[in-house]
Amino acid sequence: MNSTRTTKSRIVAFGAVSAALGTLFLTIGAYTGLGEFFWYFIASVCVMLTFHNRSIVASFMSFAVCCVLSLLASGFNIVYLLPYIVFFGAYPIANYIEGRYKVNKVLMIIITCVWFDASLYVFYLFTKLFITDIAFINEYIIPIIAIGGTIAFFGYRIMMKRLQQKIDMRFGKRL
Repeated sequence: MNSTRTTKSRIVAFGAVSAALGTLFLTIGAYTGLGEFFWYFIASVCVMLTFHNRSIVASFMSFAVCCVLSLLASGFNIVYLLPYIVFFGAYPIANYIEGRYKVNKVLMIIITCVWFDASLYVFYLFTKLFITDIAFINEYIIPIIAIGGTIAFFGYRIMMKRLQQKIDMRFGKRL
């Protein structure tokens, strides 16, 4: 019984540390206004810290707590946090599910690629409310996202997979 209690305590501790670090990095990014995608990436890496516990619930809770705390800490700066909330924070969890449950890799790549491109379109629509229109972008946004977004997604996917392997090696076997 004590072993189970220790394991649950470790899961909660890693989830709390993950959420706190993610919140810290997203808050820094919100207040500095520099390198938004760098801060999303670093906060996404923080979500990965929970994976060695083999608890998807803990990983998702860490992501959710990070989102809520980041909203509070950044003064509800939804414009800045929307990309992390919609895609970058949850993607590592989807990536982990793919590896852990051996789902169809091709299907998962298609689903997450469409999710990424759809997220880019949502970001476009949301920022369009605040930024003046550029005729070229408005006319060709779908092909721009379909081509550029898909290329960016595959680069991001490769980088995240390799980073997850490094984190797994660092923390050793999962619980």
